[in-house]
Parts: sequence; structure tokens; C-alpha cells
Amino acid sequence: MTEETSLNFLFKKSIVSFPDSLNSPVFIGKNQREILFVSNNADEQSKKFLQKIVELGLKFSFDEIFFYYFPEQKHSFRELYDASKPKYIFCFGLKPSDLKMNIEVMPNVPFHFHDCEILFTVSASELERNEQTKKNFWQAMKKMLNLA
Repeated sequence: MTEETSLNFLFKKSIVSFPDSLNSPVFIGKNQREILFVSNNADEQSKKFLQKIVELGLKFSFDEIFFYYFPEQKHSFRELYDASKPKYIFCFGLKPSDLKMNIEVMPNVPFHFHDCEILFTVSASELERNEQTKKNFWQAMKKMLNLA
């Protein structure tokens, strides 16, 4: 049997199963800061605004933070947390129930949950348009990250 024939036989007779990890969240970035941004919108304008927050506001590299775009994937808080182990999570345009969390929170009010600090706020596009909401978000973010 030639090598090619044996490979064909192997592929034809093999049962292919896909591990659960294929259903794992897909993140952008390297998570060096243990910060996760979860956004309900993956359009270019929203991505650029989140990039401005990271690079101009926080003075971090865009690469240093994990980004997860919710409309493209839908995972629970537990799945996101287990896959990324962040210390800080910022949720843009989402409610806790979107992440299968059974809690109620106020926008721009940080809270502690499962070994991390979480902040829910409006969508990136709404944040960009509304100066007062942007100011409230920025103050809460600085407090969470001890940047004040």
C-alpha cells in the first residue's frame, strides 16, 4: 500500500469528532492586562472607538487587551470568564442577562463578581455620541483600574 493510499484509507475510515474547544469563545488580543472588553457591536466605527479608549485613554496597546464581539458569538459569562480569566470585564451595550447572568446592575457602576470587577455600559456608538455617559463611564473605568 502506498503512503497516499494509506492516508486515503485513514481519512475514509476515521470518525472525526470535534472537541468542545471549537465552541470556545474566540478573542482578539493577548490579554496581557487581564482586561476583557465585550461589545454588542462589531462594526468598524465601534471597533475604532474601543481602540481609542484603549490606546488614547488607557495608554495600552490594543493588543494587550482581550476583545470579544458578542453578536458574532454568544457565550455565557462563565464561558467567557473560564476562557480568559480576566480581572476586569467591560461590557458595551449588553445586559447581564445577555451573558446568562441572573443579576441586575446599574450602568457605569462597577461590581465584583466571580473574582473579577465588571462594568456594564451603553454601546460603544452610544458612548461615543453622549458626552455625559462617556464621562460617567470613564470615571468608573478609572476607578476600577485604579487609574484615578
